[in-house]
Amino acid sequence: RVGYATLRHRISLLLIPLVVVVQLLRCIPVLLRFWMSLLYFVRGGKYIESVSFYNDKHAKTYLYSLGLVIQLWNVEHFRGGTYAQDLRHKLRSTAVPGTGIPLSVFLHFRLTALLFMFVALPIIAIVMAVLEDWKCSALSHAFRENLLHPCDWCSLWILNSSLAVHHYHLVAVPGYNLEDKWLFLKQASQAGFTVVPWKRSNNLSISHSNESTSFYHRTRRMKGANANGDWIVLKKMQNSEFIRSFVPDDAPLVTFRIVTGWNSHVDDSIGVDEDDISNIVPFSCVMRSTSTESKSGEIIFRVDTHTGELLEGTTNSHWHRIGWRNIGKQPLQTSFNLTRHPESHVKVTGRVIENMESILEMVRKAHSKLLAHVPLAGWDVVLTDDGIKILEVNLSSNFHRASLDYQQFFSFVDKHFTRLSLCHKITEAIE
Repeated sequence: RVGYATLRHRISLLLIPLVVVVQLLRCIPVLLRFWMSLLYFVRGGKYIESVSFYNDKHAKTYLYSLGLVIQLWNVEHFRGGTYAQDLRHKLRSTAVPGTGIPLSVFLHFRLTALLFMFVALPIIAIVMAVLEDWKCSALSHAFRENLLHPCDWCSLWILNSSLAVHHYHLVAVPGYNLEDKWLFLKQASQAGFTVVPWKRSNNLSISHSNESTSFYHRTRRMKGANANGDWIVLKKMQNSEFIRSFVPDDAPLVTFRIVTGWNSHVDDSIGVDEDDISNIVPFSCVMRSTSTESKSGEIIFRVDTHTGELLEGTTNSHWHRIGWRNIGKQPLQTSFNLTRHPESHVKVTGRVIENMESILEMVRKAHSKLLAHVPLAGWDVVLTDDGIKILEVNLSSNFHRASLDYQQFFSFVDKHFTRLSLCHKITEAIE
């Protein structure tokens, strides 16, 4: 019996390399298909003319969004500058977990961006596949999912950003001006929405309290937004009693990120019913609590948009560890395993936001009235002692790892990319 067991063990050890080789060979067709499809889109291929991944909307929309990064490299961004400049700015403090290298490093030139897409992304996908399935019994499947169907927040954010810039470039709608936080506060307030209160101040002087230099050198002078400056002075707000029941006493203002979408089946004529919110889809919601301890980063709890129940939470600090000291020290991904706030240690999961329905109705109305035809909007909402208020809106929205109906979302994006591709084709024919 001992001899038979030993023989079986030796045979299994001999079979492991064979299984690994077989799984790696199965990865090659996936990789080749990825390269061919990405090359087609990078070279300016039309979304509606692509036959690759015809029935796989997740892969097709994701690869097209990567191609748009190159196609729209020098196109004007609605926040100012070019699309490439905006990506560099937004990703300067973001790194692939465990590498310590800011993603902005790869976005200084088209060539480095292409190398990252064609070389680094497959490497990341295979490393994650090995970590997920170290026995390599389903390595090729894990590689395919990581390469073609990424669900991390950064990949989804790039997809949303590419959609927004592409739409802004082809469709002239005024809503993109509201990316300007000051303009948004004014127009939303005039439209009757409850926004965070601000103070009118033409000029500000902020002086350091513990410096021995002259008043002139220790004072920072700023110009208020209402005087064509850059700074908005907001009145101090306090978390609502519901929020204070589970966050630390000194916790900053907790925000809720709600992402809504404009359904593309609605006619794109300018004359739309602003009070009709049936075409506005609430995709997701998360509660974001900024940590008072730098090691925790941002604390995220998912929210069920149907019931308002707070679900399990996690942190995202592993995405923002920059520098060589963080190489190999951060996990590639973190799971949603928090049920208590990591600083107050009070249970969060299971609590219910009683006015969730009214919050969703408010942001849906705001999207319909202020951002007609803009595909996606990320609303930051705060619950204060003075009621529910909209803090700001982001038009290249980040889901922040929210729970998401992926089939619904990628069908939504597919419709928009299809319509924009047709619009582009008509424009080219006219020209």
